Amino acid sequence: MAGTLLVPILNTRRYGTGTSGTFSTAIVTKPDGTEPWHGFILELPWKNNQRRVSCIPAGRYRARFRTPENTPAGLRTGVYELLDVPDRDGILVHVANKAEELLGCLAPGERVGVLPDQSGTPVGAVLASRDALEGLHRATGNAPEILVIIEWEPNVGERENAA
Repeated sequence: MAGTLLVPILNTRRYGTGTSGTFSTAIVTKPDGTEPWHGFILELPWKNNQRRVSCIPAGRYRARFRTPENTPAGLRTGVYELLDVPDRDGILVHVANKAEELLGCLAPGERVGVLPDQSGTPVGAVLASRDALEGLHRATGNAPEILVIIEWEPNVGERENAA
């Protein structure tokens, strides 16, 4: 992309993946270069980009803001929806704490920790997800569109194009 981007960017860098999910650091960068939000993102583990059970391929995705009245039932706040994900649709950035609460979407968190899964087994999780989503919205100003960049740290677990 030539020139200056005029939309906020959500940069995510996947640093770990396993049965608890795929964890990324996340930073929002505004067009003026400031970074008003830092947090974490939780996704499902990589399972060959299968719908509703896998994280999405690393890449650059446009995401559009969907107002609360245009979001799936149960979501009380606006969300960003990633566009043009290969072989996938309906990928949202929404509140969740554990991978079992996701169907291929991304959940922001203020920090990473451990919570019990449905069976009571401790699993990795993102914490303060609602606060993180609100912080992400403040940082982007609920811009109608943002750019989401998803990358992997080198040598991190099973993933697309892993050697």
